[in-house]
Amino acid sequence: MLPATRTKIRRYLFKKPDRFGLFAALILVFLVITYLLGFWEIVKAESHSTVDGYYLVLFSRTLPISAGDYAAVCIPSKFYANFALNHKLPENHTYCDYNTTPLIKIVMASAGDYIFATAQGVRINGRAIPNSAPMTELGLIPYASTEEKLKKNEYFVMGTNPRSFDSRYYGPIQRLNIIGKAYLIWKI
Repeated sequence: MLPATRTKIRRYLFKKPDRFGLFAALILVFLVITYLLGFWEIVKAESHSTVDGYYLVLFSRTLPISAGDYAAVCIPSKFYANFALNHKLPENHTYCDYNTTPLIKIVMASAGDYIFATAQGVRINGRAIPNSAPMTELGLIPYASTEEKLKKNEYFVMGTNPRSFDSRYYGPIQRLNIIGKAYLIWKI
């Protein structure tokens, strides 16, 4: 090998690090570590619950949640979890009780909002939600309420599809049933 070539190789190997490359490497390491620790996940949602696509889910029970947000939700009771598992909801032992997988839902109402759920549909703060009548052919009794005001840490969640399995059946959920915030990153 020629001495000039050796010098070029040494200069390349021992030059000052590229700041952008170092920053990109640190970001990549951060993302890998946080993924391995279970702080986030990319989830493919193809169901009756919400818009089909890929969602970035940030798993944290402390992120602020408000009406209009997508949320990763655990089914709130064993009865409804068994129903979901009997109707082919995938099992997932990591995030939710009762061996169910988190569902991606839209938070429709939160503390202070008024909900009125009937067999004809859902009204939130007096506004009718289109296509919100529960599907009786699922074999479930829909959640029925007189007009009620949601308390602190209560949320009413729904999917975008009329066949979604959501608060129209199991009622308002507690904040502890929302295990993360979801962001649609790719619609399919």
